[in-house]
Amino acid sequence: MWFSKVASPPLISTVIRKKLMSNKNIAILEQDRKSTRSILIGSSFILGGVGAITFIPLLMSVMAFDSPGSEKSILTWVIFLCLFLFSPMCFIALFLSWVFYSSGKYKIAKRITALPLINVAILATLFFIGILFNEISKLFKFFL
Repeated sequence: MWFSKVASPPLISTVIRKKLMSNKNIAILEQDRKSTRSILIGSSFILGGVGAITFIPLLMSVMAFDSPGSEKSILTWVIFLCLFLFSPMCFIALFLSWVFYSSGKYKIAKRITALPLINVAILATLFFIGILFNEISKLFKFFL
C-alpha cells in the first residue's frame, strides 16, 4: 500500500535526548520544570477557588442592565463582559497552563496563568476612570 512506503520521522527517546544535552542544560531544564510545576499547583488552588467563588456573582452580572437605557451604554457592556468572562477565564487558564506544561512549554504555561488578570486590569481601570470622572464632575458642579 502507498502509506507503508512513507517513512515516519524517527522518535528520539528521552534517554537519547538527555545524552545529547549537556548536564548543565538538563539541570536548568529540570529546575525550570519544578518551579513551573510549583507555580501551577499554587495557581490551580488560587484560580480554582476564585473561579468557583465568582461563579455566583457571574449569575448576578445581568442585573447591570436593570435601569432603563443601560443596555445602550458601552461601559456597562464592558463591565458585564469582564465580570461574565472572569470565572470561565480562570478555568480555561488552568486547563491551558497544564496542557502547555505537559508539552514542555514552561514559560508559556506560566504566562497563561495570568490570563484572568486581563479582566481584573480592565475592571480596575474602569473603576479608577469612574472615580476620576465623578470627582471632575463634582468639581465642575462646584464652579457652576
